[in-house]
Amino acid sequence: MNPGTIFAVVLIAAGAFWAYRFIGTPHGEGMFVAKASGALFDLGLDVERLPDEAQKKFFREGHAAYEATKNRPRKTRYNAKFIAMAFFAWYGVGYRRMDPKAFLREGVLAESIGKMRAWARKEPELNEAAEIAVKKVFDYLYQSFETMQAPKETILEAQLTLLGIMKDTEPK
Repeated sequence: MNPGTIFAVVLIAAGAFWAYRFIGTPHGEGMFVAKASGALFDLGLDVERLPDEAQKKFFREGHAAYEATKNRPRKTRYNAKFIAMAFFAWYGVGYRRMDPKAFLREGVLAESIGKMRAWARKEPELNEAAEIAVKKVFDYLYQSFETMQAPKETILEAQLTLLGIMKDTEPK
């Protein structure tokens, strides 16, 4: 199968899952959580592949954020990307029972730095949350490189690459 077909099948399956998952939930809440899930997918994390405990936490947090802001005017409601960034950082670097299968590909943690900062450039209200999540991911990766069982040159190269990502994507 070509990559386009695989992507289409995955997209249809994810849509079917969300349609099934949100039957019985208020439409607005379902849409909010689906947007947060989509943002997580953009960061490289698939909610469907999360361990049950982490998946439940994601839906609890999505529900709580929706409930807290649902009666506000549309422009002042909670942005689903806030949930995605905070949850991504928690799962990727803070969750002790993290299952790497939930990530869509290798290198997602480093890639997420650029994605979160790109969101913040387009939506300035995300800037503070993006930088908090980026710092968590950066610190985790940088420290992980220091404890790798690899030649010093390889470790230094990985750290320099990470620093390059931080510099190339830093807020303007």
